[in-house]
Amino acid sequence: MESEGKVFQASTDMAVPMAVYTSVMSMLWVFNDKMLFMDSLFMIMLIMGPVVLYLMQRKCRKEAGPECGVAALWRMGVITIFLGTVFTLLLTFCILEYVRPSFFYDQLQFMAQSYEQMPEMKNSEVLTVIQAMIDNDDLPSAWQISLSMFCATNVSGSVMSLFTALVASRK
Repeated sequence: MESEGKVFQASTDMAVPMAVYTSVMSMLWVFNDKMLFMDSLFMIMLIMGPVVLYLMQRKCRKEAGPECGVAALWRMGVITIFLGTVFTLLLTFCILEYVRPSFFYDQLQFMAQSYEQMPEMKNSEVLTVIQAMIDNDDLPSAWQISLSMFCATNVSGSVMSLFTALVASRK
């Protein structure tokens, strides 16, 4: 039972670094159209996400001892990602609502212009849908975008956490 307490304590302790990591990723995504290198840095951080989580789980395993198995490490990863992304959710919402309120509109405009320049996409249904969203002002709100990112991060993080827990639980 003592290792359970250590696992939960590690989860809450690692939530802050995870919040910083996911918040930086979110800001890189939101501002990637402003500076060219941001999209590359975002992709690097996305690819390194499993490594960061593995290192956190491995540290937890060393501190909690050998009785800390895959299930405990998986739970640790899920809790860490959830708590970390709650902060990211709020930060992303504030940025999209107050700093970049036209973010999604700008992205759709760019997509529509890009598709119009491609002969094979010029009369596509995708372009029609995008143009209808723009014309009808049928765009998702900052909260909807932020919440979608939160849910996607937690679902993918839970699955990723299982695989990293399998590796981190080794002797």
